[in-house]
Amino acid sequence: MAYDDEDFSAALEGAVRAVCFANKDIDVFPDALLMSGRCYEKLESYHRARDVYYEAGRLFPGTPAGKAARTHLKEIRDAGHTKGEEPDSLVNVFFGVKEDMNSLADKLLDKFSQEDSQ
Repeated sequence: MAYDDEDFSAALEGAVRAVCFANKDIDVFPDALLMSGRCYEKLESYHRARDVYYEAGRLFPGTPAGKAARTHLKEIRDAGHTKGEEPDSLVNVFFGVKEDMNSLADKLLDKFSQEDSQ
């Protein structure tokens, strides 16, 4: 309801709670991930949206949720929203970990490109 009312921060809060507390519920968890990704997009937090869609596409490859995640991931990539340098997160700075998420996303999309175009 919050998403429909264009209160994307509230919708994101609800989606994140569902991701945290319904992570074993296959009827809720994939949709909650997709909703959080859509909210991040609306809030123009494209790097986070990319990361969420990547994980949903990776975790649920043969499902409608996985295909929807990859579709959104491709749209973000094709629009160039994640081309710029991503600010380092505190976790990356603290642990010295830095993954090239754009490269990982490209590999995932390449893997499913023929399947998703059908």
